[in-house]
Amino acid sequence: MKWYFAHPETDKVYARAIASSIRLSTHIETFNPFYDGKIRNPYKNDEPKDKEFCEGIMEQDLLEMSKCDGLFAILNEPSSGVAIEIYFASKILHIPVILCSENPKILNHVWLSALATSVVSSFDQLLEKLKEYQSRCQ
Repeated sequence: MKWYFAHPETDKVYARAIASSIRLSTHIETFNPFYDGKIRNPYKNDEPKDKEFCEGIMEQDLLEMSKCDGLFAILNEPSSGVAIEIYFASKILHIPVILCSENPKILNHVWLSALATSVVSSFDQLLEKLKEYQSRCQ
């Protein structure tokens, strides 16, 4: 079982620890677009980027997402990239989406709530949801 891990670029370091913890707790493989992709982003978040480079990153991420059993997102601040990934997973790929946030404005956002299969407010709840999906697939 493999899940795509969507998160803002600003949470890269935190997200790496989360992915490691999920692998240790559940043995679920994760794809973290900031660390597991073949194309690496040499740019800082606020720097202008070459369109061809951006398209390469996007295509890589969408291809990897299509190989996954689901998507989970940790989103405590607004992120257009994560919102687009959630939309694509839900409406185009029709795979489960788990949204995890400690921010009530994000948890209760109409679009995010509609697109997510499950909405949780803690890491422990996220782990439980992942384990539920894992048990259904065994």
